[in-house]
Amino acid sequence: MVGEEQLIREYVDRFEQKHAGPSIYAECLEDMGHLDLGQITEEEIRTVIQPFLYRWGRMGRVLNQDEFKGWQSRLAMQIRAIHEKLSGLEAMQLQTVSLIHSSPDTIRCYESLEEAVKSPIAVVKVLHLICPDFFPLWDNRIREAVIAELADRSEDSYSVFAYYCFMQAIQDFVTKYDEVLSELAEQYRKGKLKIVDEALWASRRPVSFLF
Repeated sequence: MVGEEQLIREYVDRFEQKHAGPSIYAECLEDMGHLDLGQITEEEIRTVIQPFLYRWGRMGRVLNQDEFKGWQSRLAMQIRAIHEKLSGLEAMQLQTVSLIHSSPDTIRCYESLEEAVKSPIAVVKVLHLICPDFFPLWDNRIREAVIAELADRSEDSYSVFAYYCFMQAIQDFVTKYDEVLSELAEQYRKGKLKIVDEALWASRRPVSFLF
């Protein structure tokens, strides 16, 4: 366990050293916290969520394609429609909740935003921006590894089921390594799920590293 905790610390320290300086992530997270989800506008999507997806998430090339045209207005509408569920999840921490109990709201939020954005990777980034302590981040590399090692391969690799499996794995990981993750979260003034994402990103072993 000590060796694994040391690896986590080294991976996160490596990430932080490489990405030192002003943080787009932190800036967008703070701005998001000031928005009223029940009244969110397309303009607020463009000024807070779009920069998060384009500048931090590097998804401009994808979301600027014709098939995604109008995603900002659709996303504003869907967030308003499910704002109560999102607000409930926003107050939760993945580590301490029953995923089975919260799964109806989790699935509803994922599928609602997917109707708007139509990109599962973007959906998860938006969910994390709104509920940073509940929805863990993932990208294509991590998603593919999750499907290969955790999920029923007959399932669509972009399905909410695949993401739910990932959430379960991350919940177990945070519980197992709570001490070192808590220390790193305090050191770098970030949420535990962001620290986990940095460890996975730097390790280049996104799923096998969990067990």
